[in-house]
Amino acid sequence: MTTKTLKQLIEIEFERCETISQFKSEVLRLIDLYQQDKPFIPTPGFTIQPEMVMYCEICSCNPKNGGNGICGCTIGNQMVPKQNTTYGHNWSTSTGSEL
Repeated sequence: MTTKTLKQLIEIEFERCETISQFKSEVLRLIDLYQQDKPFIPTPGFTIQPEMVMYCEICSCNPKNGGNGICGCTIGNQMVPKQNTTYGHNWSTSTGSEL
């Protein structure tokens, strides 16, 4: 949470609360939440898993990728890492395995 978000939440509570004591307790609760919110620091060995998409989305035969829409792929419905969306990727359209 950023300080800007915290300020906005305090302003919302100011409008919502009916008494000063209610406002005070809500502001203190928000401050506690702000202090508990820690930035994400990856531990050694942490890896981000690649986003998976259906092969038909990245196939060069797909019209949205410049193809004509006629394809003989046997892996069109198989999930593959999205990072392989550039031409020259390591996926074969006939076997579905990495080369």
